[in-house]
Amino acid sequence: MKDTEPLLYDANLPAKPAPLSTLHHNDGGRSGTPDMPTLSALARRTGQTRLQTMISYLENNRWPRRFIANRSFFSAADQIRLLKSTVAVMGLGKRGGMVALLLARYGIGKFILCDQERFTEENLTGQHLCSEQCIGMNKACVSRDELLRIASHAEYSCFSGFSDSAHLAAILQGADVVIDCLGKSKDRPLLHNAALSMGMTLIHSSAKERDGFVLISAPERQTVTRFYGTPTYSPENSPNLLSDIPNLGPAFIGGLQAHAAIKTILRQEGTTASFPLDLPDLEYFAL
Repeated sequence: MKDTEPLLYDANLPAKPAPLSTLHHNDGGRSGTPDMPTLSALARRTGQTRLQTMISYLENNRWPRRFIANRSFFSAADQIRLLKSTVAVMGLGKRGGMVALLLARYGIGKFILCDQERFTEENLTGQHLCSEQCIGMNKACVSRDELLRIASHAEYSCFSGFSDSAHLAAILQGADVVIDCLGKSKDRPLLHNAALSMGMTLIHSSAKERDGFVLISAPERQTVTRFYGTPTYSPENSPNLLSDIPNLGPAFIGGLQAHAAIKTILRQEGTTASFPLDLPDLEYFAL
């Protein structure tokens, strides 16, 4: 996708360690809350990426200005954990687009984006990362470009689908959480089996007409396997297609999946966050 104007901040600065003593700067009297231009300048001066510079500030309990609102429900340690985490969003349509947008704003530091489809004109009504300018373009690559406009400090890898289990395992390598937003049921068993075999937490959702659920499947609990049957289940008979529910529905589901991802990441670290993390591992809802 061609940008009509260049990005304001460089997301690909060289990574080098820098002593915390170099993190002193003049930020216009707003001590402890550096803005993006300040972070960019400091990162260039120290040889860090802006992501590393943000983490360095938070380690000293000094919040980047873009995350000030998060202080109401995250500790600095929680925000660091999010910035250091990798989330794989598999499918960038109605649900996946909302998931990616929310997680980028919350501060996830690395994304694996995967979708084999291209945006079509029909997607304009319900797919949050689709615009008139990106019709005919791969959803994963467009999503990366759009997310860079929101969180250019984060790192993005995009893939136009997967061919087999080995290819999928290579794509998922390094992910802390895998979010199943696939629209095609035939691809889901492969994804679920891969996450299970790699010891990754899978966040799955499904909906039909006005009913659905979001399910968190931790590797030690194998919730998705117990829910559907066996690792070789065929979910074609389960409610998993989103074409027959209102467009607001997938956005709601995506929001729940993003919430579940935050819950899962912070739970791994024994967080004390006041963020409402009481979403059960299996949540039913009616749209």
